[in-house]
Amino acid sequence: MSLPYRDGASAYLEAGWKGIVPLPPRRKSPPPDGFTGRLGVDPATEQVEKWIAGEEGEGNLGLRLPPDVVGIDVDVRGGGLETRARLEERWGALPPTIVSTSRTDGSGILLYRVPSRATWHDPGAGIQIVHHGWRYAVVAPSIHPDTGRPYGWWDQPGERWL
Repeated sequence: MSLPYRDGASAYLEAGWKGIVPLPPRRKSPPPDGFTGRLGVDPATEQVEKWIAGEEGEGNLGLRLPPDVVGIDVDVRGGGLETRARLEERWGALPPTIVSTSRTDGSGILLYRVPSRATWHDPGAGIQIVHHGWRYAVVAPSIHPDTGRPYGWWDQPGERWL
C-alpha cells in the first residue's frame, strides 16, 4: 500500500523544504486549514512529524513553495503548450529545470528560483503560476487521483530522478 506523505515528507524536510502539507489519499485537495495561501504558515517540523505518524501519512503530499520559488503549471489539455510557445516566442525559452508531474504529455509544474518579493499572475490558457501565497504543488510520491500514476520529479527533457 502506498503511503505517500509518510514515505516522502521526511526527505523533503531533510532537503530543506518547509511547506510540506498532507492531502487526502489519492486527492489533490483539501490541505489542512491555515497552511497554504497568502495567510498560511509553514508547518513546524513537529507538526509534520505528527502528520507522518498519523492517518495523514496515508495521504498525498503537497508542497507550499517558499517565497523565492515559483512554479509554472503547464496543463497540456488546457492549451498550456500553445500558450508557453507564444510566450517563449515573445520572451525567449525558459531555462531547463525540474518538473513535478504524474503525466507523460508535457504537463507539469516547472520550478524556478525568483526574487522573493515578485508578484505573479497567470499568463494565459493552460498555465497557472504556483507561488508561496497561491496554491501548492502536488509532488512525489503522491498518486494522481484520476490516473493512479505516481508523481515524480523529472529534469528536462524527461529523465525521471525521483
